[in-house]
Amino acid sequence: MFIRRVNDSWHLAQVPTTNTALVSMSPSTGAIKALVGGFNFVHSKFNRATQSVRQVGSSIKPFIYSAAVNEGMTLASLINDAPINRWDRSQGVAWRPKNSPPRYAGPTRARLGLAQSKNVMAVRVLRRVGLDDTLDFLTRFGFQRDDLPRAEAIALGAGSLTPVEMAQGFSVFANGGYFMEPLSLIGSKPPLERRSIVPTHRLYATTVSANRKRLTRLMSKTY
Repeated sequence: MFIRRVNDSWHLAQVPTTNTALVSMSPSTGAIKALVGGFNFVHSKFNRATQSVRQVGSSIKPFIYSAAVNEGMTLASLINDAPINRWDRSQGVAWRPKNSPPRYAGPTRARLGLAQSKNVMAVRVLRRVGLDDTLDFLTRFGFQRDDLPRAEAIALGAGSLTPVEMAQGFSVFANGGYFMEPLSLIGSKPPLERRSIVPTHRLYATTVSANRKRLTRLMSKTY
């Protein structure tokens, strides 16, 4: 990418061939402060922030872990970080999810598995809760059930969501477990100060203060 200086400002020397998206959202009110859907609306009318559905990848793992925390698991719980080999009858092949890089440490604290994005640990956390219960729990973050595949690969990021939906989901963590529907800057909705914050679910165990209290009760069970 090349830039050039015109008077007192810098400009791109060519039209970029790639585009990206940005969503800036207030977690406490749901107000979308900034939204960028691409480089230039004249060149492309496609809004990548609201219309671009992409695989979420490992960014889904905090939500998977929060479902397990809601069921009683703590960040100190031991999860087996070991290879998985399961026969998939529908595909006629064995499903072998792997870590990247493919290194395994055996029983590992959940907080390390999440921080290091261990794939096999995420699958075992999903199994700890149950596939259907996990999918139901993810809808509390504003995700649509139809956008989430009913397969264990959801723990590895097989689902597809928009950047706005991901910002909406992560804002629940930043807002202490309260869900706020994104509020567009353009529209006829009531002013922000008149909107009440109604929690759909209190993710008390995902907040820092609650985690510190719950981590005092270490679990020795390996899932």
